[in-house]
Amino acid sequence: MKTLNAPDKSGELLRSGDVLTISGNALVEYQIDGVNQSPVRVASRLKIGPFSSDVQLIISAIVGSVALTFGKDSEKLINLDDKTNNFKTNVCIAIGTSITNAYWTAAGLGDNKGSSYLAMLEIMFGPVFPKIIDSAVSGRTIAEMRANWETDVAPYYDTFDWAILEPGPNSVHAGQSAASMISDLKWIVDALLSNGKPVLFLTPTSSGQMTTGAARTACAELANWVRRYGLAVDNIFFADVYSAVLIGSRDGYPNATLFAQTGDAGQRVHPTYGGQCVMARALHDALPWLKKYPIQGMNRYDHLEYSPNPNLVGDVANGVRNAQIATALNTVASTLPECVSVGLVSGAFASVSSTPLITKSVNADGIPVMQIQYAGASADWARFVVRFGSSDTTNAIPAQIGRYDQVWTAGQTETIGDHFRISGNNNGIYTLINLTAGDSYVTGPAPSAGANYGDLVTDGVATWIWQKRPAAGDVFVGAIPYEITQLTGGIVMSGRFVAGLSADFNSGFAKAYSEVPTLLPAEGVPTPFWPKKGTIFTPELTLKTAPGNDGMRHLWFELTICATINGAATIQIPSNSIRRIIAQ
Repeated sequence: MKTLNAPDKSGELLRSGDVLTISGNALVEYQIDGVNQSPVRVASRLKIGPFSSDVQLIISAIVGSVALTFGKDSEKLINLDDKTNNFKTNVCIAIGTSITNAYWTAAGLGDNKGSSYLAMLEIMFGPVFPKIIDSAVSGRTIAEMRANWETDVAPYYDTFDWAILEPGPNSVHAGQSAASMISDLKWIVDALLSNGKPVLFLTPTSSGQMTTGAARTACAELANWVRRYGLAVDNIFFADVYSAVLIGSRDGYPNATLFAQTGDAGQRVHPTYGGQCVMARALHDALPWLKKYPIQGMNRYDHLEYSPNPNLVGDVANGVRNAQIATALNTVASTLPECVSVGLVSGAFASVSSTPLITKSVNADGIPVMQIQYAGASADWARFVVRFGSSDTTNAIPAQIGRYDQVWTAGQTETIGDHFRISGNNNGIYTLINLTAGDSYVTGPAPSAGANYGDLVTDGVATWIWQKRPAAGDVFVGAIPYEITQLTGGIVMSGRFVAGLSADFNSGFAKAYSEVPTLLPAEGVPTPFWPKKGTIFTPELTLKTAPGNDGMRHLWFELTICATINGAATIQIPSNSIRRIIAQ
């Protein structure tokens, strides 16, 4: 080992295999063989290397106080400049709350593993399962994770290769704001990355205490930030456990089967064994060095979701709960998910006159899906459209549903997917998301505007969610996961997100991206080959025109399916999403 004086601008020769260690708290600029490298921010300790050949190192500048050493004592560490993610994964540290720490056994720091989702993860890893250092503590908030960093995590820097970071619900329960939680999480992630440790970043899990008010808003916004941050930063891998535990949820309340532990069943804070399996599956599928077994269930209901039925629940008759299918396309009594519209664009499909076009089924992963079956396409480019959400009477869709330009008036008959403004308030809107009885509802006196986006209003029969009204500058993303399970002839599908005004439509088109990363180039547009299973999604789309006034009528995401002559197919769709993205 050799220690450099900091700063040492004279230059040092580092041999092949050497690792440079920078300890302290500083911003460091350096050159390798005369080439400026990206400045590095050190929170505690950073290791760079090992170098593949002899290099000349020059420290250009140091802002702060650090100690520099180099040698061959640190061959466990990853190289942060290695974009192939080809690093060691033998030991993992788990940072989080009782959800990670198996609260019923009160496992302590430094245990081999907890009995929570980590045990289920062990089964999925099989023989490549890493040693787990359980550094999670029951009841911890994110602020406390940061405050206890030097005792809970820092002593293990030389032991673990990567980290699982589970924010948990405790910070939200304690009333910590989304901005404060994000600040603490950024600090934690920076401390891990600056020490060469990649992070598997979990979204916070929701709970029964987060179904209304500021807690609901904070949880949804934190999950949204984790998703975007996890996808944008190198060496962070993102696992959406927040969505996974809300499978089948209408109102954001965690799935009863996945959260029903004795003692907290009323709040659904801790997962059952089933919930642990779902969480472990999401983690497993997020790690790039493991074989992937795709699972659906990506969407959730919160104030950022503008599809009134993201999980495609319901199995209702045509014309019920804003479900509608054009007679020209299907004369059989089909059953549909709520708030789904289907219309014929061109041509005809012979067999759908005797067989329901849309039915409910279960996919290979056991997830309920909407199943589309057609046959006997009359010509090439015979096509029909399936629309999710609000709808106008275009493309032979039978009727308008879910208009955004209505003002709440007592005595109106409404159903799931309908929207109302409160008189005098142009910023928010109520969306009807659940009816516990009947298929329609007669409104009572108008409620007050919600104090927080995500607030719920209910009288025990109808449940409304308070959302931001779409306006100019809002950014949206549309997504539809799908699987083609049977195909005769050819098929082309396209997705389109539409924001409809009184006399105009703003829209963005989408293509399909496969769930198997190797089928796509690392950068650029998708390949011309249509994936059998994947997700159709839009890029981020910004609303450019009004709709901050009564001209805003509709918001939907639609799927157009085009067949070749005599073509037939079976397509399964588990969910759909129209997300408003919060700028970070």
